[in-house]
Amino acid sequence: MCVPAYALRFFLLSLIVALAGGCSDECIDEDGDGRGMGCDDGPDCDDENPAIREGCDSLPPVCLEDALAEGCPCLAGSSRGCYDGPEGTDGVGVCRSASKSCLSGTWGACDAAVTPRFEQCNRVDDDCDGIADEGVQSPCGGCNADCVGGVWGTDIAPFELDADLDLTVIGELTLTRTELQSVAVWVPNSGDQTVSKIDAEQAAEVARYPIAGDAPAERLAVDYNGDAWVLTSALEGRSSLLKLAATEDRCIDRDGNGLATSSGPEDVLPAGADECVLLELPVGDDGDYARSLSVDGTAAPDGELGGHVWVGLAGAQRLLELDGETGELLREVALPELTPHASVFDPWGALWIVDRDGKLGRVNPAVDPPEIDVIEVPLRCYELESIASDDQGVLTLTGFACENVTLFDPALESWEQVETDGVLTTRGVTLLGREAWVTHTAGSISRVTRDPLAIAGTFPLASDDLAPLESIEAAADSLGQLWFVSSMGGPDGTGLLTRFDADSEQVTAQIPLGRLPRPLGDLTGTRRQAQFVPEGRTTHRFDGCSEPTLDPDEEPIARPTDWKRVHLIWAAGVESEVLVEARHAQEAGALRDADWVLLGTLPRDDPPFDVDFETGGVVEIRLTLRAHGYLGAPRISQVGLEWQCPGPD
Repeated sequence: MCVPAYALRFFLLSLIVALAGGCSDECIDEDGDGRGMGCDDGPDCDDENPAIREGCDSLPPVCLEDALAEGCPCLAGSSRGCYDGPEGTDGVGVCRSASKSCLSGTWGACDAAVTPRFEQCNRVDDDCDGIADEGVQSPCGGCNADCVGGVWGTDIAPFELDADLDLTVIGELTLTRTELQSVAVWVPNSGDQTVSKIDAEQAAEVARYPIAGDAPAERLAVDYNGDAWVLTSALEGRSSLLKLAATEDRCIDRDGNGLATSSGPEDVLPAGADECVLLELPVGDDGDYARSLSVDGTAAPDGELGGHVWVGLAGAQRLLELDGETGELLREVALPELTPHASVFDPWGALWIVDRDGKLGRVNPAVDPPEIDVIEVPLRCYELESIASDDQGVLTLTGFACENVTLFDPALESWEQVETDGVLTTRGVTLLGREAWVTHTAGSISRVTRDPLAIAGTFPLASDDLAPLESIEAAADSLGQLWFVSSMGGPDGTGLLTRFDADSEQVTAQIPLGRLPRPLGDLTGTRRQAQFVPEGRTTHRFDGCSEPTLDPDEEPIARPTDWKRVHLIWAAGVESEVLVEARHAQEAGALRDADWVLLGTLPRDDPPFDVDFETGGVVEIRLTLRAHGYLGAPRISQVGLEWQCPGPD
């Protein structure tokens, strides 16, 4: 027998009173209506709903399940948010919640809410699954009813995957990414012009490298060889760039007398003497004020290049692309509408630049000169500070004077924001799986979940009599550990690196650093710890006007098909390509002996591609996706084959 929740609650409260001695002077009023167990105004048959005091047995069953349902009792003048659609669809596509009001003592209908409906071809996400027009587009890719044929890449005809191919979260075909490993944490110390290298497994500093000059070192990025790039930011003088070897086998014994390098924080060689410092060079001109630093996915033919380095000059509003081996200037790009502060490459090879004045820049380095788009960030706070990209290209942003965390999905052009509930100043941000972790200046961190976007908890970094102050940057390593840098809080006025375990939500190590570490950037290489496989291939057969048989092993009933064109909806990655091929046979079984015909290569050729096959039979399309760098795989949303069927006899 199913017992209503209010009855069970009433029974339990009565039992508690009986066990306490049969009576109680305390009024237990859970819903604040003045009635309940031991109350002067009498008992309450439903102490979770202030509109219901008695007569629970006579309530409609729907009100016992949902006290806010239409027609159920309520307090006059009250209102509540309402949404009747499936969980997770509110705020997606056209779906929106509304509010209902209490009219004449009962709840009204939730009439203004928009819930999922059947998908239509209207460039709108009608069924609220995050994708517009899926399964209803014509082969030409739009809503053109005159374009007839078949579509590949839908629920009816999905892309077939193997170890080399994968789908994005919105169903685009792309290449699989393989994980890279990195167990070092790099932290520049602005106060004493050094860089600390921490072994993530041992939680110990294993080397400390010198930086020439007196400009503070504040930006760091790790390339695909694991080498660290450190940027100093001179406000009036000239900024500089430093490259540090990931491992001793990448260091250079320049004098042949054995490798001279640091062995720990107490062993710092003079500037120019450490042979694990691979490169040190000036960047820009006096007053250019270098601020942002990122490494792209460029790979050399022999695979040795760890990517090129991109430096944003705030004082000059310029962007520099430097050779990742020699430091040679390759390209210089004007940024007339952007003052770069921080940057990150997404998986598709686009460079995203944060301007603290509430702007976000997207740079496409695949063309020369690079294409630049500037996006106004819809925030109340404009002190943007840090940025991270996940494996789908969704961006997470924080702001120096903000109490919120913001998500931007470029594929859907959607923004989400969550407040951090009174914890001032979100600074650095890092990603661990589907979650983001952000630092707060006052020595605490917050866990940010997705779906829905929410602050799942805020935790102090203090432990073992050490209380980090001015917590600035966050990082995650390939072991799944979190690291947070604080400029103060270590012994003798030094900075502090805190290791934090996300599962137990506990501090697991505190490592003293140099003086005043104030870094921003990729301290561990997690922003580049995956690379696309170089190539993947898949095929799909179109039967044209033929009618399928009841037996899937039998040939379809042939009808003559006039084959027309192949259409594609796709997105290019940096240094990527897609080969589009087709072959034709009068019977499906004969396709294996037919030759492939190259229709075109994306992005060099523009679809649609004409199909010059004889009438009738079947056609097979083959896609070969290629990535020529660590980043920048192409993405295919839909392949349509347009054809014409014979009219009535």
